[in-house]
Amino acid sequence: MTNAPLILNVDCDMYANNSQIVFHAICLLLGSKNEQEVAFVQAPQSFYDGIKDDPFGNQLVALLKYMGEGISGLQGYFYSGTGCFHRRKVLYGLCPDGCMETGGRNPNWIGGKLTDEGLLKSFGHSKEFTKTAERILTGLSGKADCPHDLSSSAEAANQVADCSYACGTSWGYKGIGWMYGSTVEDVLTGLSIHARGWRSAFCKPDPPAFLGCAPSDVPSTLIQQKRWATRLLETLFSKSNPFIATITANLQFRQCLAYIWILSWGLRSIPELCYAVLTAYCIITNSHFLPKRMGRIISTTAWFFGVLNVIIKLLGLSETVFEVTQKNQPSTPGEDNKDADQFTFNESPILVPATTLLFVHLAAMVKALSDLNHGSHELRIGEVICNVWMLLCFSPFLKGLFRKGKYGIPSSTICTSAALAVVFVNLCKRFSIA
Repeated sequence: MTNAPLILNVDCDMYANNSQIVFHAICLLLGSKNEQEVAFVQAPQSFYDGIKDDPFGNQLVALLKYMGEGISGLQGYFYSGTGCFHRRKVLYGLCPDGCMETGGRNPNWIGGKLTDEGLLKSFGHSKEFTKTAERILTGLSGKADCPHDLSSSAEAANQVADCSYACGTSWGYKGIGWMYGSTVEDVLTGLSIHARGWRSAFCKPDPPAFLGCAPSDVPSTLIQQKRWATRLLETLFSKSNPFIATITANLQFRQCLAYIWILSWGLRSIPELCYAVLTAYCIITNSHFLPKRMGRIISTTAWFFGVLNVIIKLLGLSETVFEVTQKNQPSTPGEDNKDADQFTFNESPILVPATTLLFVHLAAMVKALSDLNHGSHELRIGEVICNVWMLLCFSPFLKGLFRKGKYGIPSSTICTSAALAVVFVNLCKRFSIA
């Protein structure tokens, strides 16, 4: 019906929310190197009917806010199936160098263009459609000498729209059109385009480019996520695996890792299930999975300083010095020391990390109580419980803040740790990723 060089793809439940989105997309497409770099421009999927705080996780914050902007520096963001501007010639199988996906080895590709037989094999038996495809592939889409007979165009559209038209052609398989074989044809199509060496652009204007309708309840959300996980995992274990595209085609290795991340979403369920039953298993069997108190203290103090000593030695800044372990024995043989299980402290810097962690978690607890007092709805119960657990692990240091003598933490250690905790809290506020 049209020979336009660009195609806008949106779902039926989405609408344009930003009147400038076409302008933004065309700038990205036409501004690439002789139009031989960017294959499509993808806008993030946003929703107009999202529930406050997104309890069902429909907004995909991690994917869009962090992963999307990160992989834009590689070959670009994934094709999401909606809110996307495509180059028609790319969907017709063209590579950045101007050749079809099979390159110069294709006997139907002669002199920079497909033969008549090649056009029919690739695009089907509609002569009118194959003529428009040829014009697109040879860069003549801007010319105006195509027939304007609407009746013949409508007849050709009906022929091409027939369910059996793609049979025996390259549609959906050899880089032409949307890829077949999966209900996540969007990711599979984007992978095919990136594997040819094309890049994509991530367009995230304000206000959002397109808005759509999100699943309205938990069952709908879970069914949608199940469908995604199933088909993405199928792609991971198919011949369209990103690793194969990296070895045999032009998919960059880091872009391959990005695809592996999204395709392996479903595999996360296995460790998640194990983690979910771990606490119940430990209680039922009288076992432990959390480190005991002293294990936590040793790992954050002694082992941490051991790592620092090795790093300093490897950098040639100091030599490792053997330190004699002080061992105290009771003054009278056979006498039990009633304070033997009490923590003692000195001015050694090895105690600074644990004391700093104590101050950090105390500050976090104060903030949590303050948020609760002010009626905040963002109190994170799970994080608060873990925070209390950490305070219990470092309870000997908490007691040491109020004791004196060898059972109390020296003031120099307290001051150093408090200063480090203040720095950490301020850095958290400054570089928050929430």
